[in-house]
Amino acid sequence: MRQKVFNQFMSELGSFNSRQIRQLGEGLAQLKSQQQTATLLETPYEEVVCTHCGSLNKWRWGKRDQLQRYKCKACNKTFNCLSGTPLARLNKKQEWLTYANCLKLGYTVRKAASKCNVHKNTAFYWRHRFLSTTTTIKPAQLHGIIETKESYFRKSQKGTKHLNRSPRVRGGRNIKLPKSELVCLFLAKDSDNNTFDTLLDKFTTQSILQTQNIFAIDALLCSESKWIYRNFAKTTKRKLGTLDREKGERRKKVIVHLNNVTNYQDGLKNWLLRFHGVGIKYLGNYLSWYRGMEEFGFSISAEAIVVRAKEGGKYKVQPKLRT
Repeated sequence: MRQKVFNQFMSELGSFNSRQIRQLGEGLAQLKSQQQTATLLETPYEEVVCTHCGSLNKWRWGKRDQLQRYKCKACNKTFNCLSGTPLARLNKKQEWLTYANCLKLGYTVRKAASKCNVHKNTAFYWRHRFLSTTTTIKPAQLHGIIETKESYFRKSQKGTKHLNRSPRVRGGRNIKLPKSELVCLFLAKDSDNNTFDTLLDKFTTQSILQTQNIFAIDALLCSESKWIYRNFAKTTKRKLGTLDREKGERRKKVIVHLNNVTNYQDGLKNWLLRFHGVGIKYLGNYLSWYRGMEEFGFSISAEAIVVRAKEGGKYKVQPKLRT
């Protein structure tokens, strides 16, 4: 804005009515929030690289939504710090920090939409754009005493327009479901509070053998007394301590127990109840959502959530370990 125009605007402030003053305040607040988000997203960049060809030669090419754009001299394409990330082309950046705080608090879609003044469909779309990269943030390897456990979820087609089965009736009898209608969640948690989870179509020795590299060769595995775990330990040459829950065993030799992984499983299932069912298509995103919250003791900042959504596994944060 030219200084002459700005001076004229300032001279007319006294003639604003209450509604115009309120609108001006809201606009300035949005602009400030947008600037905070832009500063947060651009700060980690020491060297700006073209997201299309990787060239370092570029021009500054104006700004949009407070974010600096660049034009590559090699491929002649424009980009900014969000190009090629899940957050690219998302609007209303001034609401991102508020929405990230809604993710931290585990708000439902409609409650988050109300807090951010957006449509519920936008809130749902943002949720899975923010969570899409966090599914890759997992520990490279687990060490020490590792507790393992499997858990089952009913396959839900929530949100699907055309079901490939007959619709279920609410309030029906709680019957035992066939394995074809269940998906298995394999959990592992070590003594440093690092958590690994993965979804399996079937819980078999062959399926969990695909995860053997996540367990350190000198680690002690703790599990229930099931032949699948025994076969896994024998095949991969890992040490194994088992508990027979049917006989009431809860701990052996002080170190063999499943308390931490069981508490994690119970916390996850109770946390998921607020969403009244999760579609199997998005279950991986919800698992990474809870895993990230639990890793930081549910005290992660909204700023860290935004940067994790943008950077994914590249954003390294030292987890807060519980004592």
